[in-house]
Amino acid sequence: CDYNIQYGNRAFTYYPDRLNQTESRQACKNDEDGDLAIVNNAELTELCGYYYHWRIMYIGLEDIYDLNNGSDFVWVDESIPTVYTNWFNEFYVPYDCVIQFHYTASLFHCTWFTVPCYLNFPRLCEKCNMIKADSLCVFKECI
Repeated sequence: CDYNIQYGNRAFTYYPDRLNQTESRQACKNDEDGDLAIVNNAELTELCGYYYHWRIMYIGLEDIYDLNNGSDFVWVDESIPTVYTNWFNEFYVPYDCVIQFHYTASLFHCTWFTVPCYLNFPRLCEKCNMIKADSLCVFKECI
């Protein structure tokens, strides 16, 4: 259960082994019965920054339409980040995958940056089974 944190009814695990984005996503599905993490609000970003500061990691945000436009990214659950975004200085580089990394101006602040999907990085997985009827997110305890 190394690196596990809980946020509300969501659980996150950081894996330091380096994989490309496709392998990272598959590993989250295999290891956690989940997916790459959806870091969709400022409070969660700060929490991840606190627990995972000085780490770079894939998160579950990608340009699945390959439109190379910063506003065309979607989370792995197919939701669109419309209310909260966290791009590095609002600077966008036209790659399809997203890493979250520590931004040194603030001790616990992390930000997003696009990278080519073939690059190898650690990953942040989220354990979450969506129940469509009431949108509850339930996770299994670590053993």
